[in-house]
Order: sequence, then structure tokens, then C-alpha cells
Amino acid sequence: MFRFLAVLALVSFGVSLSPTTARAAEESMGGNERLAIANEFIKNFSRLDPIYFIAGGEPTNAKFQFSFKYRLFGEGTNRSPEWAWLKGFHLGYTQTSFWDLAAPSAPFRDTSFRPSLIYQFADTKLPSVPGAPTSYVRVAIEHESNGRAEQDTRGLNTVYVEPNVVFGLGGDWDLILNARAWVYLSSENGGPNIRNFRGNAKLGVGVMQRRGLGVMASFGGNPKTGKGAGQVDVTYALSDLIGLDVYLTGQMYAGYGESLLNYDQSETRLRFGISIIR
Repeated sequence: MFRFLAVLALVSFGVSLSPTTARAAEESMGGNERLAIANEFIKNFSRLDPIYFIAGGEPTNAKFQFSFKYRLFGEGTNRSPEWAWLKGFHLGYTQTSFWDLAAPSAPFRDTSFRPSLIYQFADTKLPSVPGAPTSYVRVAIEHESNGRAEQDTRGLNTVYVEPNVVFGLGGDWDLILNARAWVYLSSENGGPNIRNFRGNAKLGVGVMQRRGLGVMASFGGNPKTGKGAGQVDVTYALSDLIGLDVYLTGQMYAGYGESLLNYDQSETRLRFGISIIR
């Protein structure tokens, strides 16, 4: 999936060049050199959040999510060892859309756009902890908005810290523990009211079979108001059955804040579909 996206980006860049510039660039480098540049570019893409398309019993509540991060100083960057820390910088992007498939034009009811600047500390081993887990920590500045106008517009800026630890349980099973804590820098049209429903933190726990079943649950909210939300994702890898890296997916969401537009409304949704990244 990331390879396909990266190729599209390269093609788009090539198309934007003038014919003279594109011809000069093509003559200045051989085919192998162009391929090497493309491969180095592609290697810098990696997972951020799951990518899926899921829908419920009502065609008005389909949900689509697309996400990736791109390492700014990664593969192909020439630097001395003292500058190796730069490889932690990433640009991230996640888009979550709620799709009304029952309407005549099948419009998106609401979409959250979440660009971010991320610093991810390199994966580390914690040998002092049973199971010798691997871990990472992300620190990021994230903007989230829905691109709507007037009274429907929503937007906020946050800074978050997200630790993630993976314990090997034996065989091909892993235990995953993660958390995210954030502070609000600013918000638009929802004002400080958004934190009454989303709070400032969430916790996640799950078990994952690398080529089979996965169950992940997350919970968050504001203890002072008693409002929050929980989400459970169940996935099953189809790679051994059909030879494609896709996953059957079921998702249950219950609580507030699933979409920016209706952040102050409690909803319960059960959806099923396909994931490309889980």
C-alpha cells in the first residue's frame, strides 16, 4: 500500500515538471539511478494508524480511514552519526471519513483531517522486562479539523505523547500496550467544550497473532464529566487464505467524539469490512 502511494507521489511530481525540465532530468540520470531514488523514497513511508473501510447495518454510517507517516531524514539521507537522531522526524497524516452511502450522491457526512509533525524515538529493547518487549515513544504536534463552514466547522490543535510497548508472548502472538496523553493548544467552534467529551488521555491494550487474529481495545474520556468513549477492533489476517495482505475487520465504537461534527453526541456503532493496515 505504501509503495503504491509513493509511486503515485513520484508520478505526480514528474507530471508537474515542464517538458524541458523533465527531459533534462531524464537525460542526466540512468534508469538504475532513477529506480534507486524511487526505492529510497518509498522506504521512508510507514504505518501510523490503521487503514480500513467498514460499514454497519445502516448504510448511512460507513467509515473510511487512511493513514501514513513519512520519515523526513530517513533512507537515502547522507549524514554523519552525530546527526542520526534526525531520522526520528516524520510527517504524519490521517483522514477519517463518515460516509452516507444511502443518500443519492453518497456524500461524506463528516471528515477529520489530521496532519502532524512527529518525532518517534527509535525502537528499543527493554531486556529488564519479562518478554524483552520492543517499544517506541512518539511526541507530536497534530492539527485536526473537518473542513466545514460556519456553524459546522470544527478544529483543534494538540500536542501528544504516545508510548507503545509490544511483548512477545511466544509463538507468533504479541501483547500490545499503549497510551496517549495530550494537551489542547487551541480549538475552534467547539472551544474548551471538546475536552469535556474527549478528555486528555486514552489507553489501549490488545493481543495480536502476526498472521491471524488480532483484538485491540482502547478507552478514553474525561473523568470529571464522566463522558468518554471506547472502541474494540477485531481483525483476522487473510494472507494465508487468499495470498493478499488484507484483514477481515469488525469494529465497535460506543461513546462520544467519534466525529468532530458530532463530538458532543453519544453513539454506538458496529461496523464490518476490510483493513489494509491494522
